[in-house]
Amino acid sequence: MSYLQTEIVSYLSTCFTPEICKDTSSNKPWTKALLTAFKELGYKHGWLNCCASIEGASSEWLFDLTWRRKKNEDELEIGLILEVEWSPYPQDLKCDFQKLLVGKSPYKVFVFANTPNNTVEDLIALIKLCKHSSKGETYILANWINKTMSFKFYFFSDLISHTPIPQ
Repeated sequence: MSYLQTEIVSYLSTCFTPEICKDTSSNKPWTKALLTAFKELGYKHGWLNCCASIEGASSEWLFDLTWRRKKNEDELEIGLILEVEWSPYPQDLKCDFQKLLVGKSPYKVFVFANTPNNTVEDLIALIKLCKHSSKGETYILANWINKTMSFKFYFFSDLISHTPIPQ
């Protein structure tokens, strides 16, 4: 696992405070905490953040969050794209996940909640079937499990394999 992947896991694993975890009336505090954590991590690595409703970030651009910067006067570099979908319905998950399939970025992060393993396997199958995927892309799937109050992570790189991190 790369240093950035380790940092992403660390930021995701610590972004939800006990107060946020107790609030099940709305997913807005959860999303804000998540996007704020990624904004901080992006700035740490020299990226401009584009996301909705986070102070100090540019407006949302194509994805829930995008790390971008100008490579030179003519080129825009994308470092990470992220989508968040809290819906428990597989069709909603697949709809948001498909944005990551066609986006071009070395890191593609998908955060979702309480999803059965067969749905995760369906998402991984979509990666394998996608003709737009390229070598060098790493998908990080982060499935929040309410029962354990933690994420289960899956990594999928270079269209070869996915590996869950032991909890």
